Amino acid sequence: MLLGKIHAVLLNSVLRRGEKYNLKHLLNVLRDFLGADLCYWFFLDGSRILSMVIDHDEQIEVKFPLLSADPRIELHRLSSTPRLSKSRSASLYGGIELESSLTVPLHEKDSLIAVVEFGSLSEKFSSEKASQVIAIIKYLHNVYESVYEDMHRFETSRKLRTELSHAERQFRVLFENTQDIMLSFKPDGKLLTVNEPGRIALHLEADPELWGFAPVSPDIPFLRNLVRHGNAVSDIEVVLGTEETGIRFYLATFVPEMDIHNEVSVIHGILKDITDRIESQRSLWHTNMELTKAKQMLESTQCQMIQQEKLASIGQLAAGIAHEINNPLGFIMSNHEMLKEYLARLIAYTERLEERTAGYEALKAELKAAKAMEQCPLIIKDSDEGFSRISAIIKSLKDFSRTETRGELAPVLLEKLIEDTLTVSRNSWKYVAEVKTFFELNEPVEAYGDLLNQVFMNIIVNAAQAIAKLGKKEPGEIRITTYRDGGEAVVAIADTGPGIPDELINRIFDPFFTTKPIGEGTGLGLSVSYDIISKKHKGHLYAENMTGGGARFVIRIPMEQQHGLEDE
Repeated sequence: MLLGKIHAVLLNSVLRRGEKYNLKHLLNVLRDFLGADLCYWFFLDGSRILSMVIDHDEQIEVKFPLLSADPRIELHRLSSTPRLSKSRSASLYGGIELESSLTVPLHEKDSLIAVVEFGSLSEKFSSEKASQVIAIIKYLHNVYESVYEDMHRFETSRKLRTELSHAERQFRVLFENTQDIMLSFKPDGKLLTVNEPGRIALHLEADPELWGFAPVSPDIPFLRNLVRHGNAVSDIEVVLGTEETGIRFYLATFVPEMDIHNEVSVIHGILKDITDRIESQRSLWHTNMELTKAKQMLESTQCQMIQQEKLASIGQLAAGIAHEINNPLGFIMSNHEMLKEYLARLIAYTERLEERTAGYEALKAELKAAKAMEQCPLIIKDSDEGFSRISAIIKSLKDFSRTETRGELAPVLLEKLIEDTLTVSRNSWKYVAEVKTFFELNEPVEAYGDLLNQVFMNIIVNAAQAIAKLGKKEPGEIRITTYRDGGEAVVAIADTGPGIPDELINRIFDPFFTTKPIGEGTGLGLSVSYDIISKKHKGHLYAENMTGGGARFVIRIPMEQQHGLEDE
């Protein structure tokens, strides 16, 4: 009869009231059957109460404490099996004094999930009825297990809702207060959400239907391709804006959201403005470039100053020597001219004396005067040739060492510069090589004459030293050719030396690079020469090995220069 009544109550709860179950009604039936004044049904999570159903006699005033934030019951008083007590004791919850109590622990897979307690304030419970109540409660295990599962789902859902709400609040605070751009957009670029910094940066209109995400770089297809496998990408540089609104640079992270077909449905992004950093890096790069150029110019200028000081020293020495030689040469030549005149008079005087003096022939033969008279004109002729050569050398030294036109752009004859250089450097090549010149240009070229002298000197001396390395008894050959090629003047200086090793030919113009032993070369001559031709004259200087042996240096400079000497 009790079981039938319980079924009717539960069935009525489901069919008439639409309730899944109603433990309140169930407890009321069981309490009436057992004759209890009150009863509790606790659902537990460990020792913490998840939920509690209470039923008591309305005629009895029972006060229960309010559930605290973490309500608990005294589990240490529970036994592992149902327990009927007919002695006075306190209830498990609320500390109410009971005359008799029935406690039924409920388990699921060896875990305590609920406790049912019935209490009487004045009567003793019947053992038989208590047994029936215990059996009924265990019989309805599907009901309380279902309730417990629902409780757990509800608690889990509540926790998730709480955590989600908390995360949503955090995201909302971040979304509304960050200075970074936060946005979500469709794979076609249509914007779904964007925060205020994003609306400002993207210059979005009031109508959200017109919003779109279209970065300058990279484009939307590229971004879509990056996340097509569902993987997030970070540290992507994104460029936004136009020439009118201004270009800005951002460092972005993109996270895809996939649909049930494993396709990208939404892309979420965070973009941090790095424009100031990019501009700083760009400024730093320009500064580094300028410092690098300044360093290169300083090194080049230093090399040129060293060479120019050497050349200036040579020029000053040559000018001094020319001056010192020129003074005694002047009065020697003057005396020589006077001597020629006096000698001519003496010869004429002697001839007249011979005509008037008898026996002069024997005296002339005895003193060998005839031979002396014959040799005097030859000696004077040789002396004249020597004086001419000394005068030419002095003129070349003066031209080579002149300082009044140093650093000035002026029309010059390359052939004259080469001849002056050969004269000055004669001592470095006359014992090892024969110089042959083939001059076909013979027209003025706008150039810096003193600087070209320096170039010719370096190349000719290097050619002579290369030939000397061979150690041959017979002299080598240095061939110097000039000609015009279109708007350029060309000077080619070839030698019959050993040539340049292939692995070194691309390095010979590097500053301080030399193949000479330590102490014999500075490695500046060809480097300075290259700068003079390429930078000062906007021309070209290159070296090549010749098929028959030896090396050739080719100088090409414009016939007319467009700019003056740079102020370095």
